[in-house]
Amino acid sequence: MARQKTTTLEDLIMAVSKLPWWAGILLAVVSYVVLHAFVSRPVMTITAPGQLGNAAAKGIMTGFAMIGQYVLPFAFGVGAIVSAINSTRQKKKKSEPLVINNKSRQAVIDPVLLRESNKSEMPCPKCGGKLVRRVAKRGSNEGKSFLGCSNYPRCKYTMAT
Repeated sequence: MARQKTTTLEDLIMAVSKLPWWAGILLAVVSYVVLHAFVSRPVMTITAPGQLGNAAAKGIMTGFAMIGQYVLPFAFGVGAIVSAINSTRQKKKKSEPLVINNKSRQAVIDPVLLRESNKSEMPCPKCGGKLVRRVAKRGSNEGKSFLGCSNYPRCKYTMAT
């Protein structure tokens, strides 16, 4: 599948969304102040025919700065909002070790998130009961801990830790 073409503005928003949200806000404020100062300077008066090229170049740059003083802070602000939303979503994901596998539509427990979470509040993916830490008493895994469903023997879900 071919990659979608994006505009420069979309690319800028995506780049800023990878930064912390406060960095996007800071970029928005700094870009507005700098470009507004550039636009607000006095217009150059032409006193000799040789200054026409300089005056035209400064006029074009002032025109771009006039547009940019509003477009760039808008893009940086949108990027900051996207960054804040993404960081909030990531915090929620880290707190929930139960992940839904989109391909099979089954609940899967992420082992990395499992170690960071409170194990007593973990739901069983099969029946919804609580997973409790147990120690194997026989077999090849004797002495090793695992998580098992509290509804055993009705639910025989187990997971190695």
